[in-house]
Amino acid sequence: MTSHPSRLAFVIATLMAMAAVRAGAQDTPRQLFEAGRYQEAIDKSAGDGSPAALYLKGLSYLKLNQLAAAKDAFGQVGGDEAWHAVGQSAVALADNNRDALIKFYGAEKGRAFKYAQAYEVCEYGRQPSVEDLIKLMPF
Repeated sequence: MTSHPSRLAFVIATLMAMAAVRAGAQDTPRQLFEAGRYQEAIDKSAGDGSPAALYLKGLSYLKLNQLAAAKDAFGQVGGDEAWHAVGQSAVALADNNRDALIKFYGAEKGRAFKYAQAYEVCEYGRQPSVEDLIKLMPF
């Protein structure tokens, strides 16, 4: 009689171990990314040319501080117009909007910035001109 509970415990432990191994083997690139396993997410999405996979691949490269690879992945994001815009926006993010910084502050100062945040002042209506932006943000 005493061997039955130990057998039951052994069977339960074995089943739990098998379930854990199976769950780990079926991780999607997104799950790997969310778990902080960025290189594994990149490897798992290899060969998947869908816009979502390329975008996730670019984000993974950003997390690994591989900016050139991130820009390359984001530049490949295609599909419909919305995905193309997402890809182009991500390229600008990866580049820290360096072109805009150079335009506003000149080449030397624009390249010296380490961090930059881009945002849209007004989604609807009239877009501000360069002069308006300088008045709004005189720094």
